[in-house]
Amino acid sequence: MRPMAASRVGFIPTVESRSVLLAGFGGLLLLMAFAGADGIQALQQIQTSNDRIREHFLLRTQVLERIRSDLYRSGTDLRDYLLEPEAGKAEGHRYTLLETRNDMDGALQEYARLLSSAEAPPFKVLTQELAEYWRVLEPTFGWTAERRQKAGYAFLRDEVFPRRTSMLAIADQIERLNEAQLESGKVAVQGAFRQFQSRLMITLGLTILFGSMLAI
Repeated sequence: MRPMAASRVGFIPTVESRSVLLAGFGGLLLLMAFAGADGIQALQQIQTSNDRIREHFLLRTQVLERIRSDLYRSGTDLRDYLLEPEAGKAEGHRYTLLETRNDMDGALQEYARLLSSAEAPPFKVLTQELAEYWRVLEPTFGWTAERRQKAGYAFLRDEVFPRRTSMLAIADQIERLNEAQLESGKVAVQGAFRQFQSRLMITLGLTILFGSMLAI
């Protein structure tokens, strides 16, 4: 029996056994490499998607805040224009008001390019309200100093301030929709991360299975 035992100790793998081992370990290494590459790609996609959602939200928030700020400023500029007794200073306030309007129009055009489908209806209402707001304001640009002093305060109280409050409420609604869009984006990123976890678990299970087969 001893010579047979010695021959087992000195056993040299045949070509077939080497091929099996080479194929098994090679397949295991390929599977591990695939798992690593797939994990890196998935993480990059998740990071890119998360960055895009955050940047888009911040951009929309900045533009919407610009519209809201211009709306506040327009009321202040109009008040200063209507209640200013000196013609030169009143003309300066009127020029500032027109600049505010131009800036608001630019912000509206920029936000229109960033709209989601859910925001389209309230944004359309907001643009219509703003157009009506400026239509009501335009006649005051030709008022004399006497008429501004006589009718300016009542015009601000009855026309400007109520309209501004209504439009700010619409802007707040759009902002809430924008925040909801951010939350839906987060949910999408979480779903992608769960898919990545599932793929990783499957790949890990296959790696353990192949490793166990090779050990046996």
